[in-house]
Amino acid sequence: MTAFDDFAKERAGIDALLDQGFTVAGMAEDLDGAAVTFTGGTGVTVELRLLTADARKYVTTRILAAYQEAARPQAKTAGSSA
Repeated sequence: MTAFDDFAKERAGIDALLDQGFTVAGMAEDLDGAAVTFTGGTGVTVELRLLTADARKYVTTRILAAYQEAARPQAKTAGSSA
């Protein structure tokens, strides 16, 4: 398997969990990769081991994008007073 294939498999796992409504609860890195902990709405916890640097960067990018989306001010509706 190529390095890209390894990354694509890990990215698919990340996307699948996030698409199912899981959120990243924690991330611990060591010399072998990163252990990312996801939690679901029902209290289910899943740990995903990421071995490729690209997958670790990808999950970090997804976390930052979620924070930016949450911090973005809501657009005012037409006709509302300031």
